[in-house]
Amino acid sequence: MVKFKVEAIGLNVRISQMDIIGFAFSATFVGIYVWSDNWLLNNAIAIFISVQGIQQIFLDTFQVGYILLILLFFYDIFFVFGTDVMLTVAKGLKAPIKIYFATGYKEDGTRQLNLLGLGDIVLPGIFLALNLRWDVIRTLDKIKMQALVKAKKGAEAYELLKDAVVNAPKTYFRNCLIGYFIAIMITIFIMYIFDHGQPALLYLVPGVLGATSYTAFMEGELSGLMTSKLMTHTEAFWIGNPEEGEEAEKQAEAAKDAPVKETKAD
Repeated sequence: MVKFKVEAIGLNVRISQMDIIGFAFSATFVGIYVWSDNWLLNNAIAIFISVQGIQQIFLDTFQVGYILLILLFFYDIFFVFGTDVMLTVAKGLKAPIKIYFATGYKEDGTRQLNLLGLGDIVLPGIFLALNLRWDVIRTLDKIKMQALVKAKKGAEAYELLKDAVVNAPKTYFRNCLIGYFIAIMITIFIMYIFDHGQPALLYLVPGVLGATSYTAFMEGELSGLMTSKLMTHTEAFWIGNPEEGEEAEKQAEAAKDAPVKETKAD
């Protein structure tokens, strides 16, 4: 382990042997890609970028997720069908910002490749991750978790969270993933049939939003899913009980406004 400090910005740096090995491997991999411009290496790097994007970016509420995807739905349609900007950038920029699909061979013997932008993977992926977090939170014993956190029992809190992750039914995540898979298959099929770039979010947004809304409806949580208090206010919402959460907020507000009664000792 190598440690040093950058005094100018107060940054402590730690470099392990695995960091050096990982950097060397990554640099070699990227170097081979730049030299060869191989479409399979492009796809591998693009997948790595997509995974990192989904891990690093997350949404706090379903409302934000719905609004974001609906706006991007119209954005994607306009810039693919209304202008040639999206297709020009996607085809002209040689960088791992898209994934290629081989669909056959051209007359000159080279591969015919269609592409899927990383935005069509990362943006729905972030919404998928939100569904997974919601599945875990619905399963988590919130009261016990709070007690462990207050008692500063980090190891036990971690085990409780890990059990929730493993044992959660993942109903929302599974159905949303199925919706995404069906939508992406439709996208690829349409690209193959018409041999023209498609706004993938035209199919992906209805797929993931429709699957999530259907699941919430079947679980009896559709109204709660669409309210602004779903993941922002009361903690009762985190265990899937919006009515209890709203009642708790009303009681808390009433307690704040209630006059304080003074008692006198005899």
